[in-house]
Amino acid sequence: MRFSNLLLTFTAAATALKLNQNINSANATPVDTNECSGFKPQMVDLTSDESSIVAQIKNAAENHGVFYVCNHGIGLDLANEVSKAFFDDLNQTERNQFLGRGYVGIAKETLNKHTQTVGDQKHGFSFKSTLPSNATKPILNPPLVWSNTSKINVADNMHKVVFDLTSLGTKLAEYFCLALGIDRKCLSGYLDVPLRYLRLLEYPAVKSIPEQGIFAAGAHTDYGLITILDIQQGSSGLEILVNGAWVGIPKLASCLIINVGEMMLRFSNGRFKPVPHRVVMSEGTEARRSMPFFLNGNNSMTVYPLVPAMPGQNDFANTTFAEFLAAKIKESFPDGTPNQKLRA
Repeated sequence: MRFSNLLLTFTAAATALKLNQNINSANATPVDTNECSGFKPQMVDLTSDESSIVAQIKNAAENHGVFYVCNHGIGLDLANEVSKAFFDDLNQTERNQFLGRGYVGIAKETLNKHTQTVGDQKHGFSFKSTLPSNATKPILNPPLVWSNTSKINVADNMHKVVFDLTSLGTKLAEYFCLALGIDRKCLSGYLDVPLRYLRLLEYPAVKSIPEQGIFAAGAHTDYGLITILDIQQGSSGLEILVNGAWVGIPKLASCLIINVGEMMLRFSNGRFKPVPHRVVMSEGTEARRSMPFFLNGNNSMTVYPLVPAMPGQNDFANTTFAEFLAAKIKESFPDGTPNQKLRA
């Protein structure tokens, strides 16, 4: 093999490695969104014409990997009810009965072992589904005891939310395909039986101290295809890495935040960038609650580049999401907690 070709074989891997190195080495002081070279996340209005939506998503995915979607038509009151039922109506002893059955305690997950001295200052409950994307009751693991004793119907509420978010994620996936210049259904096979997680998270009102390695959530990129995030309560706290600086991303009323995941990086052959992000709590803020929905696709299907490599780069290597996820989980849950199956 000629040296030039040998060099190209490492380019895709080097792209992913550089991304991780940037996350692990960046300790810049957060700056206000408006002060970072005029950076503002793209706001995508889903009632706009399709060509405008595709162009906006393409621009956001190629540059920073994060954008807002507004006028999305998703009702999130049901999820807010369940979040309040779990964090407000249950005490810690009652929540602990779900350890290993959806609940992950405070500091049990470490999203960045390179920059964190303690685990993430958050806890939460995860709902999981591996049923077909058109299943009207897609959740596999709502806890029966909680469902039967809660004042609200936890299972029915979350079935509805996961179904609606799956529909939104599938539509967004079509826009990503069009942004690559290929058929809108290019990811339909990957999303026919998608692995999905919906997490209800609470970040206690504990000030983050980045210089001491204490974060509400450590710096990371999301593992799957697309993440849909709703910030339910409190300040945003979300920061993304832009040109070596951590930039605060404010929450916008009635809008959702979309993160590009690492599987999208591979499908797009490096064109669409997963966004490095973290959560930092300021002093004096109330507890933060959020609901991320991870759309990860078929667990066993091969993930491969859908478009040719960019000039000077080689194709990303084929993988499956299951293989990729297993390695990432091992990093995030160093103590081997049984809840590792619930992180995506």
